[in-house]
Amino acid sequence: MGTITSINEFSGKLGNMVGFKKKDGTYGVRKHQRKPNNPRTTAQMAVRVSIANMVAFWKAMVAVSRPNFENKPAGDSDYNVFFQTNYGNNPVYLTKQDVRAGTCVAAPYMITRGTLPTIALTAVSGGKMKSDIALDDFTITTETTVGELAQAICGGAPERFKEGDMLSVIYVEQTEVSDPDNNVYIPRVVVKALRIPMDTSDQRLVADLENGDLVGVTDGYLSSKSTVNGGFTMVHSRLVEGKTAVSTQWFTVNNNILSLYTGSAARQKAMGSYGLGKALFFRPIVNVAEALPPEP
Repeated sequence: MGTITSINEFSGKLGNMVGFKKKDGTYGVRKHQRKPNNPRTTAQMAVRVSIANMVAFWKAMVAVSRPNFENKPAGDSDYNVFFQTNYGNNPVYLTKQDVRAGTCVAAPYMITRGTLPTIALTAVSGGKMKSDIALDDFTITTETTVGELAQAICGGAPERFKEGDMLSVIYVEQTEVSDPDNNVYIPRVVVKALRIPMDTSDQRLVADLENGDLVGVTDGYLSSKSTVNGGFTMVHSRLVEGKTAVSTQWFTVNNNILSLYTGSAARQKAMGSYGLGKALFFRPIVNVAEALPPEP
């Protein structure tokens, strides 16, 4: 085996080595990395078609409210943990055409994982989402201040919510965008977020907050103000020793189109859009060598 002791000037590919120029003007060498094939096995394609919606969902989320996972392994990002946590759970399958069109479907993904108690949400009649945050006879009107709502939340559960905490309400609204060229509607999502500080002295009106119309009261509990078409959740957060602690939350979903993108039929359709499982149109039934009689 040879040893390279110095490199004066070497660029481009030579055998299985590639020469390159460094920032300081000197030259280096590294092993040539072959371009990997584009795998299309059943297992690999199943992964591809099930993560496309997660990628689109993540992009929509981070533009408004970045998911947060406490106690991540060293070196892991929220992005990595989001995929590790949600992959394989309630998978949504998008075709190649769906991906190109920018399709995104609201699904019951987990967006936070932490040490604070989970806020339970249930779908109730009329399509609203009701939390387990009791407000008794408190109502939210156009004149309700942030401080009054904070007092009702903290006063109803002082062991759970404290002054200085934050309650974030996130609504992933399922929408459809018309594509007149192909005579179809493309599913998209619009993410709306409301931050309610637990500050009993805050004199701002809830109605004046950005997306202040997301919350209301249903049967004495904090809820969505109106019907949810997509996904809805609430996240409780608190600053603990300089770090953000959060409640573990998933999106509770009320989405009529979700069923169209889940299940084995949607999975097969998505994989088929990448060519997997499609027989070649002109492929004969038998091998010619086997079909012809042997030569005399």
